[in-house]
Amino acid sequence: MGSTAEKPRHRRNDTSLSRNKIGWRVSQWAAETGTSRATVYRRLADGSLRSRKYGGLTLILGFADEPAE
Repeated sequence: MGSTAEKPRHRRNDTSLSRNKIGWRVSQWAAETGTSRATVYRRLADGSLRSRKYGGLTLILGFADEPAE
C-alpha cells in the first residue's frame, strides 16, 4: 500500500513592493497595489510607471516620478 502523506507544496513567495528588488511582474504589481492588470497597463501607456521588457516579460521598475537607482 502507498503512503497517503502528501508532498509539501512549494509556494512562490511574492515579495512586497517595499523590498529591494529589480522589478515586479505586472501581476505582482497589480496585486500589491490593489489595482487591476488593465490599470497597470494604462499607467505604463500614460508614462506614470517605468518598465523594461525582457523577452516577453514586462518588469515594472517603479513610479515615473521616483529617482532611478
